[in-house]
Amino acid sequence: MKNVKFPTAQTILFLIAGFVTILTWLVPAGKYDNLAYNSKSNTFTKVSQEKTIELPASQETLESLNIKIPLEKFTSGDIYKPSVYQTPIMS
Repeated sequence: MKNVKFPTAQTILFLIAGFVTILTWLVPAGKYDNLAYNSKSNTFTKVSQEKTIELPASQETLESLNIKIPLEKFTSGDIYKPSVYQTPIMS
């Protein structure tokens, strides 16, 4: 019977890296809902996979979307890019 040698740590890491690389081509990326503040109309624009909705810019709107960020962060310009706010929706 032959002596079977266990692969080295580098070989195992290389195989894991190759497996993960292949998974990036097979597993689809997640899609997220976004929320952007429009200072001209003082509204939030909610962009989801199905549709785009205009919502009033209020703390109640943020709370209904489970966003724990104060409204002042949006209105003062501290947050100026669309914010991801919901769990991913896999396609």
